Amino acid sequence: MDKIEVIIGTYEEFLVGYRTEFKDDKLILTQSFADRSHAGSVRCLTVSGKYVVSGGADDRIFVYDMKQRNQSQILQHHEGTVNAVQFTPDSSHLLSVGSDGHFVAVRLGSWMIEGNWRKAHGGSPVTHLTCHPSGKLALTLGNDLVLRTWNLVKGRVAYKTNLKGKKTLGHTPDCIVLSTEGNFFTIAGQRCVEIWSIQNADVIKTVNTPSRPVCVCWTDDNHVIVGLENGKILIVTIDVYEEGEDSEEVITVDGHSGRVKCLAFNGEVLISASSSGEVKVWTVDLEKKELDNVATTNIGCRPTCLGILDTSQFGSDYWKDEEESEDEEEQSTKKPEKKEKGVVVIEEEDGVDDEDLIEGDSLHTPSKKAKNKNKKRKQQVQQKDEEEDHSDGEDKIVKKKKFNKTNKRNNK
Repeated sequence: MDKIEVIIGTYEEFLVGYRTEFKDDKLILTQSFADRSHAGSVRCLTVSGKYVVSGGADDRIFVYDMKQRNQSQILQHHEGTVNAVQFTPDSSHLLSVGSDGHFVAVRLGSWMIEGNWRKAHGGSPVTHLTCHPSGKLALTLGNDLVLRTWNLVKGRVAYKTNLKGKKTLGHTPDCIVLSTEGNFFTIAGQRCVEIWSIQNADVIKTVNTPSRPVCVCWTDDNHVIVGLENGKILIVTIDVYEEGEDSEEVITVDGHSGRVKCLAFNGEVLISASSSGEVKVWTVDLEKKELDNVATTNIGCRPTCLGILDTSQFGSDYWKDEEESEDEEEQSTKKPEKKEKGVVVIEEEDGVDDEDLIEGDSLHTPSKKAKNKNKKRKQQVQQKDEEEDHSDGEDKIVKKKKFNKTNKRNNK
């Protein structure tokens, strides 16, 4: 739990990180970095291994190497807002979709484009993307309201599902997310979340919600967590839920005071963020169907997306090395102290005389005699400077007199 870093994208163009650590036996969130590379709001992000990738409204994708803590690549193959990015499960490719209608696959390492479907949805903007755990399938949804299942091995559409006739989903279906094992996926409507089977591409369960679903996160193939617009968080069990039945299998938790904007689960903890900037860390007990809030902070920005980075892969000294490098940077960037003009400072390399030391004093604590000597020396230096200034003034006066006499003689 204390070996994770929460990465958050915001409307204010910032990508910020918060790491978890224990302080006085209490888990807290401490800001670890803030980056403002995007020239527009950050719309999506994904995390895999050491890489964090963000896509924004500025049509660009930024790749960060979190082991080296630097920005490693900038991808500019989209000509519109990047709406979704996701790594394949084997971390071989990065998939992205955008408002330009493109569906792009980029090879990791070389960062070369290996697939670019320019009219993935007939030229309509592509809004959602989710990849199957096998890495062989992907689902995309566009403004044409057609759900497309892609065969990534052959690089073509396997089949299409028209959602225009689904009145429960409305005009803007949302939350297209595949389950952890890939047997189900969700599609959210105005007041419901539909559970679809990947085998027959049809609805098997419908979960009615008291408010509009905003985000969805799977913990396993049998449990899904839903964030609502009214700030509530729902824990839904798939195999026992029946439509219209008010049972304990749909548990409601008071999550945030505002809209739950995004959710992320890493197998151990759940991270939630609200539109007000509040970020919470929860422990999840699926048997008791309980969420326990263990840490809370406010980032001061409006979150749009988030991901969880496992920092234990970098070793136990990862944060120690990072803190040391930050201290070195601070020392190197410190400006030298400016000395006041007109003040003479004498620095003695040898320190004070041995005979001026009081018994028991060190070289760093001179006696009163030594201090008096230093004062006398400073006074002598100041007197010499004043005498030199005075003598210089007299010389100038004498020279002026001589110059005046010579001028009078010449005039005569």
